[in-house]
Amino acid sequence: MNTNERRLTCLAGFVLACGAVSFELRGSDWSLSHTDGLRWRSPEDKFQFHAGGVFAADLLVHEEHVRPDSGVYVSMAKPILEGSYDDTWQFRIAGDLVGTRTRANLYEAFVAWEGLPWLRLSGGLLPLPLGLEAGSYPEDLWLISHSFSYYLDYHTDWALRAEGQHGEGIFEWDVAYGFGEGFDANGRVTRGPQVSARAFVRPLRKLAEPEAAWWKRTAGGFFFGAGYVHSWDWDGELIVRSPTGTRLFDTISFEADSSHFLNLNLGFEVGPFRIHWEDTIGGYFGAATPVGTRDLENQTTSWQITGSWMIKGGDYDGRIFGQHQVTPPGPNAWEISVRYANADIDRDFYTFGLTDYTLSSQEFRSLTATLNWYATRNLRLSLGFVRIIADDDIAALDDGGRDTAGILRVQYRF
Repeated sequence: MNTNERRLTCLAGFVLACGAVSFELRGSDWSLSHTDGLRWRSPEDKFQFHAGGVFAADLLVHEEHVRPDSGVYVSMAKPILEGSYDDTWQFRIAGDLVGTRTRANLYEAFVAWEGLPWLRLSGGLLPLPLGLEAGSYPEDLWLISHSFSYYLDYHTDWALRAEGQHGEGIFEWDVAYGFGEGFDANGRVTRGPQVSARAFVRPLRKLAEPEAAWWKRTAGGFFFGAGYVHSWDWDGELIVRSPTGTRLFDTISFEADSSHFLNLNLGFEVGPFRIHWEDTIGGYFGAATPVGTRDLENQTTSWQITGSWMIKGGDYDGRIFGQHQVTPPGPNAWEISVRYANADIDRDFYTFGLTDYTLSSQEFRSLTATLNWYATRNLRLSLGFVRIIADDDIAALDDGGRDTAGILRVQYRF
């Protein structure tokens, strides 16, 4: 039995045990159930503690022979410990039992202070997203996985972060300083301190009341945002994957004096409908390459457009200040999302010897569609379709640079 099979066996045993036992043990301060995990409250509710997690398994089927191979995989095994004091101090520790997308098997570990309704200060191992999509945890994402830009500008690091909201979501912002000891979206070590900031504006949000006229709700749904990250003494790799995990672009490890990326967002969200466009552009400067020190200027880009419809089960709330506190839809909620994405990587990566056309395609695109059924707030079933078209005939794809794949995911959280 290989490692992945052992993980699947453990996951299946856990789910079956929860379903068979379906127990609930309660005392004056403790509760334990298969839906809420382990919870404890102090007599006056000053202290609160929760131990739970998110677990998911995928059935992946490719039309062609593509890596990763068709098969059954554990895509997430995330035990979570979290708690709060006086609704002001919070902590969260999220582990990674799969161990393929994190460093030291840890997604995040931080302490946060929310002593003011408009301000949140946090420190520890933190996710540092720039866009709307990257700010959602994988288990909360409306599609089967993140897009190409996630691999360009997303980072997890030991950091200090401040977040704010004003006017009940009309203006939101966050700023962070990362110490340069974190990892990228692939779980690969990335070194180099960084500063990042993002802001979102919904200028007419107050018009979008549930009983307002249609034109007010429409106007109130528009939003736009921007994020920027700048890193010094950058050291890492650039690996971009398809939504099914296939490597479409892969460099050798290299260093650069600095790196920066800019992310722009424009969208519309009202009730159960959301459409948003996102664009990322950036580069690496003073990069150490096999042919000497060179600049990989702002020619690495990715853009996407996504449409989502919560067919049944509630409305969207895409405010970034609350992205870490999303309540899952359900029971019996249905959602459909479709995304078209394109990535165009700087040709100088090839010219300067950091990659070649057998490993990396210079431009590629994807069409991703996902149907989600939230049977309960704990159980989610997702059916995904992914079509990949790469301009270059790379080793990770069969002849022609094409792939069509289907994914069935079962996810349970508590």
